Amino acid sequence: KKNYEENKPPIVTITNPGVNPTTVNQPSTNLTANILHVNSRNDVSFMINGQASSNFSFSGTTFQANNIALNKGSNTLTVTG
Repeated sequence: KKNYEENKPPIVTITNPGVNPTTVNQPSTNLTANILHVNSRNDVSFMINGQASSNFSFSGTTFQANNIALNKGSNTLTVTG
């Protein structure tokens, strides 16, 4: 028997930066998000410009990635649950 929570789809809300898209004038940035309906870090995927990254923490419902190296120009950061 599955727990009701397990049947809910993950909900990811980016909390920092507060706007999408955002512009930074630094070679790195931080990203935080609130993720609901996932059981553990293993249920979270983080991509930097299409490349999987394990350089993040996840505790409770809080996702955090710090000092993300950015390329000059556009960068795409993706968090999925």
